[in-house]
This record gives sequence, structure tokens and C-alpha cells, in this order.
Amino acid sequence: KKNHDALISGVNNKTIPHAQLFYGPSKTKKLYTALAYIQYIFCLNKNSKDSCGVCSNCVKNQLLIHPDVHFVFPVFSSPKNQKPISTDYLEVWKKEVLSNDFINLEHWTNIISNGKKTLSIYVQEIQEIEKKINFKSYQGDFKVVLIWNANKLNIQASNKLLKSLEEPPNKTLFILISDKKQDLISTIYSRLLAIKFSEEESINNSL
Repeated sequence: KKNHDALISGVNNKTIPHAQLFYGPSKTKKLYTALAYIQYIFCLNKNSKDSCGVCSNCVKNQLLIHPDVHFVFPVFSSPKNQKPISTDYLEVWKKEVLSNDFINLEHWTNIISNGKKTLSIYVQEIQEIEKKINFKSYQGDFKVVLIWNANKLNIQASNKLLKSLEEPPNKTLFILISDKKQDLISTIYSRLLAIKFSEEESINNSL
């Protein structure tokens, strides 16, 4: 409830932090709260507590297809694809997120590599994101980058991301999601407003 109220009031008071970390045990609803929060930010007819759920922005966000929302998640490098990025697996990831109430790294690793690979977020991913956030936003409003399992950023990717966190383009929001805050490098963690999720909190999925 406390997290929910803080997120909502930040949007309504126009004090949305440009870089946030949602962290807590893997069973918590961090990802789904982040998605509902993004939907609330973009909603064209929001009230003081909830998004309308029916405007064009809400519908796009419910389907994970809003053009100003970019998703980053761990992938794996293979001889066939030595410089993988999230876009290569985006449709599979969206399908998993939309068809489950819960998805964790182990589940995701099993789906894309039969559990055989170690997944990472690589530097080319952040280069792609930098290009996207430097374009004008589709609707002249916010651009959001959601990084799921941000603890999987490798060191080159972390250093590259740090530059964007230090000097983000106007109206660009970063939401990082990780089970443990200490798994992020300290220079990145120090740039984020951290929000802790506990298993006792049942976060309302619709926010």
C-alpha cells in the first residue's frame, strides 16, 4: 500500500523520479507493479488512484506495445547471434509476461535456452536503448525504459547505462527491477530511488 501510494502521488504531483529501482524477493509483484505504474503514467483519463484501463494508451500498455515504452531483459550470446539484444526475444518475453502472474529469471532461462545458458544484459543493448531514448517520443510525452533483472547487466553495460542515468534525455524514465539491490554496481545503485517490495505486500495488479 505504501509503495502504491508513493508511486501514484509522484505521478499526480509531477515528481516522478527519473531513475528508480524496484527490488525484493523474486516472488513479489515487482514487474507487474512496474507495468501498472507505467500504464498509470501514460493514461489519458487517469483518476487520482488508478488508470482508466480503456484509453488508447492503456490498451497499448496492457498489450506491452506502447511505442514509448522499451523493455530490456537478459539474453544469451550464441555462435548464431553473438550480439543479442532484447528485441531478438521480445515477442516471446511479452507472451510470457502476459500469460503468467509471475515470471522469474529461472523460468525465462528455461524458455529461451532450455535452462542451459547464463543470461546477461550486454553493452550493445544499452547502445540500442540510447538511440531509442534520443528520438523524440511518439506522443511528445515520457519515454520509459524498463530493465528487468537489471542485476544481469554486465560491467560494460553497467558503465554505459551509468552515463544515461547521470544525464538522462528530457522526460526519460528508467525503472530497474532486481531481486537484490546489492547485485547492482554501487555507482548505478546510488543513482536510483529504491523501492523495496516484500512478500507480505499484496500489490494490487491493476495499481
